[in-house]
Amino acid sequence: MKIRKTLIATALALSFAAFAPHVRAAVNSRVMMDQILPQTTMNDLPLKDAITYLRSVTGANIFVNWNALQNAGVSKLTPVSVSLQDVSARKTLSLILEQVSPQTPLIFYTHENVLTITTRSDANRRLVTRVYPVGDLVMSVPNFTNAPQFNLSSATQNSTSQVSSQGGGGLGNIGGGGSMFQQSGQQNANTTTPADRGKQLVKLIESTIQPGIWANNGGRASIVYFDRELVVNAPVYVQRMISSTGH
Repeated sequence: MKIRKTLIATALALSFAAFAPHVRAAVNSRVMMDQILPQTTMNDLPLKDAITYLRSVTGANIFVNWNALQNAGVSKLTPVSVSLQDVSARKTLSLILEQVSPQTPLIFYTHENVLTITTRSDANRRLVTRVYPVGDLVMSVPNFTNAPQFNLSSATQNSTSQVSSQGGGGLGNIGGGGSMFQQSGQQNANTTTPADRGKQLVKLIESTIQPGIWANNGGRASIVYFDRELVVNAPVYVQRMISSTGH
């Protein structure tokens, strides 16, 4: 009986193994786009085929919003011509998009492991919220005024004078009453607070990273500083620019 049960269990295990899905390493589309392509040559290749090529050589999940591209005057058959060596897939895609749509900006960004290609205006309609700790950027650093003045020459002269009058000795009590540091530092009470620095950081981002998308400039995106954190509601590609993690 035991032998029979063992044989049945073994047969079931083999059956499950035969039908089990193939397991492979997880795809990281953003990292895969950083791969260096040794040689990329396209001569009037339709855009859809150029995207298929990048999808196949990188293994990245690439989705194209063709409706948005067609509204911008870019079709699946728009020709692409590039000749590159040792260039990343990310840079290759960027050059392709610049070529097929020189007037209307096309962008790509990675969100939830899918690289999406679309127009900037379409991406600006899709907002996500993220929180960034910025405590190290807004902490107050004391600003000292009337810093002590270092006068080695004066201290050396005083010390030499003492050695001459005492007939020897060293520089243990350097200069007696004449210290190298002639003034004591005082802390400036006019330092900015973290809240002040947080507001400055918000203004800096709104003026340098896609200025037109922010609510204060007439757009839909928003950024708020609260308790050493930035709460940002903006398109994914803008979030990438803020976090400096790439597309």
